[in-house]
Amino acid sequence: MTPGLWLSMALAAALSGCTRTVELFPAPPAADAGSEPDAGRAAQPWGSYVGALGLPSCPPGALLEVSDTTTELTGGRSLSDPAAAGPSLSIVEAMWIAANRPGLEVIRFGAEAFPPEAPGVIRPTEADELPADLGPLCLDARDRGVVVDWGRSATACTRRCIWSLGPGSLMAGLVLLRMPASLEVAGGQVAGCRLGTDGAAAIYSLKAAVVEARSGAVVGPHNVLSDAVGLRVSAGQSNVLVIRNDFGWDPVTRVDLVLLVGAELHGDVTLDDNVFGPAVVKPLLLEDGAALARLRNNRFGVDRDGAPFGRSSSGLALGAGAAEVGPFNVFRGLPAAISVGDAARVRISRNSITGNALGIVFQTSPQVPPPSVNSADASGVRGSCLVDGLVEVFSDIGDQGEQFLGDVTCITGSPWSIALAPPRGRNVTATITRPTGQTSAFSAPLAVP
Repeated sequence: MTPGLWLSMALAAALSGCTRTVELFPAPPAADAGSEPDAGRAAQPWGSYVGALGLPSCPPGALLEVSDTTTELTGGRSLSDPAAAGPSLSIVEAMWIAANRPGLEVIRFGAEAFPPEAPGVIRPTEADELPADLGPLCLDARDRGVVVDWGRSATACTRRCIWSLGPGSLMAGLVLLRMPASLEVAGGQVAGCRLGTDGAAAIYSLKAAVVEARSGAVVGPHNVLSDAVGLRVSAGQSNVLVIRNDFGWDPVTRVDLVLLVGAELHGDVTLDDNVFGPAVVKPLLLEDGAALARLRNNRFGVDRDGAPFGRSSSGLALGAGAAEVGPFNVFRGLPAAISVGDAARVRISRNSITGNALGIVFQTSPQVPPPSVNSADASGVRGSCLVDGLVEVFSDIGDQGEQFLGDVTCITGSPWSIALAPPRGRNVTATITRPTGQTSAFSAPLAVP
């Protein structure tokens, strides 16, 4: 349901009056509160870490086991029989077999060559051409130590020396460093992988995003993305899900990773339950008028447990396109939690925004005048509005919105009231969202005695 349709229905239902009795909005499910093994754990091998996370399983398929770290191709590009690959199987040989045989292939990595505590490092070169079409494939390294490091080939590779994931494909548990081009995820899924520089000192792919997600792609859960641009969704792409990843933040060592832009969005994307670390210069680049971004349950300025990073982080700066920010996003300790450009249409609903230098701001003039909060006591909260829309009421120690309390429809020039008991000794604030989808800044705060 579009924001406009949803709010129009709410307004129609309230034509007879603007008073509503509500209960406090429930907290997010407990599973979203940092219960995964990433919270507070000591550093451990990546393969061991992701092996305990419950990543998606490979579908049934023919099994190929990579037994060494070379990139040899015995048998050439027509290779389809593992017996013709010689005494060992490289990742390049496995991929050509997968391309030349029908059906789904499951590529696993041998424990002897790829133990989690001493990862095997595969170093492709410019000469190692990979097939253009792998077909359905599962690359599974969830309990192994598998690092693919292109090194200096990252700037020299002119052939196809990085693979892609098509419909029905899955890649789990690998570490890809100094990639020569984007990992294209076109209807497939990448989960439990480390992608990018794996450090804080250098950026290798200044033009390419680490992941190029196309329609139907699932990025996550439990990927770590770093480099210049973590993720790009090009114009015309839709139904992309980006779920439970760490952008510019290492959940194992709990240190920052360099990342200039978390996600560059030109298509239709849902971002759910991601963490944007303090080293990310711009979490989202939303400058395309055709883009639609849905953000829910993401964290800015805090880790997955809700603990502040304690150092500078960046909030959302949305320049164009449409965004639905909420519910359950957390914004803490930022210079500005959400900054909205003149060409953007941003609905902000049911988030926790508090302790930032600025809450919701507009790059030039406000798109929507905020509502007023006129009184608040144990019987309810009351106010007025200058435009039609849905008023959301919050409790906060300052002038933002830490805790969502409830919502009520308001008609221009009419009072609104909501029957609830706001927490005493704190302030009440409110926003309003118009039927067309734009949300105001926070109202002036009103203290609750």
